[in-house]
Amino acid sequence: MKGKQEILTKIREHCSNNLYARISRIGKANSKFSEVSRGYILDYSNDFLLFREEEDFLFTGLNIIPIKYVKAIRYNANDKYCDHINKSEYDIKEFQLVDSIKIDLTSWESIFESLMNSKKIVISECEKLKHGYFAIGDIKKFNEKFVFINHFDAEGNRDKELVKHKYNWITKITFDDNYSKVFSKYIKE
Repeated sequence: MKGKQEILTKIREHCSNNLYARISRIGKANSKFSEVSRGYILDYSNDFLLFREEEDFLFTGLNIIPIKYVKAIRYNANDKYCDHINKSEYDIKEFQLVDSIKIDLTSWESIFESLMNSKKIVISECEKLKHGYFAIGDIKKFNEKFVFINHFDAEGNRDKELVKHKYNWITKITFDDNYSKVFSKYIKE
C-alpha cells in the first residue's frame, strides 16, 4: 500500500483537475477485502474522500470512502479515454462539488451530521467482513463510535430496532444513488 501522503497528493490532483479516478481499495493485511471504484473525487479531507461513482458511463451515486482503505489511484491511457468520453457526454457540473452535496468530511460524526441534516437515505457498508455488512435507511442518531440507521429491507419493511454500525467497520457510505432514492419512496411505514 502506498503511503498516506502519496495517496493524498493523488487525491488532491484528481480533485483539483476534475480527473477520472480508478481507486483500488483494500483492507488490512489479513483482510480479503478488495474493491475498485471508478469516477470523480469531488472533495476530500485528511481521512475521507467524497466520490461521484461512475459505471458504464452512468453516474451511480455519491460515496464517502475512508482514505485508510485507498491502496492506489490510477489515471492511465484507458482512464484518460473514459474521462474524455464522460466529459463529452456530461455537463462540467457533474464533475464538481455543488452546494446541494456539501458534506463536512472532518470526521464520521461531522459526515453523519451533514447527511442526517440533509435527510439523505444512506447505504452503509462494511465490505471487509466475510459476509459483508449492509444497512440502508435514514440516519437517526450517531455518537463518537457508532451511527444508528433506520434500516429497511428488500420488501420495504423497517427493522423494529435501529441498525448500529461501528465507524471502524465502515468501508463505504453511498447516497444520492438511484436505488436508495427510488426504493425509499416505497417504504412501508
